[in-house]
Amino acid sequence: MLGTKQELFFCHPLSPGSWFFLPHGTQIYNKLMGFIKSQYIKRGYEEVKTPNMYNMRLWETSGHAANYRDNMFLLNIEKQEFGLKPMNCPGHCLKFHQV
Repeated sequence: MLGTKQELFFCHPLSPGSWFFLPHGTQIYNKLMGFIKSQYIKRGYEEVKTPNMYNMRLWETSGHAANYRDNMFLLNIEKQEFGLKPMNCPGHCLKFHQV
């Protein structure tokens, strides 16, 4: 894999799907994020952040559970089911509902 051969990043079996950025990979990542943020400003976008975990009721309300549930990381916490966020859509729905 290109990124591992160039010592930019790696993925580990104990954290599947999560990339560990090494120093040079982190520099490239930060440069790309800086470019993206400059484009947000240039084009009039405002950046927001949303949580990484939601109650499954939100995923069901948004319609995402019907399409993505089988491939989501699910957790049971205090007799409630939660899903880790693979996309921003549901959280942004809540944010814009408050506006």
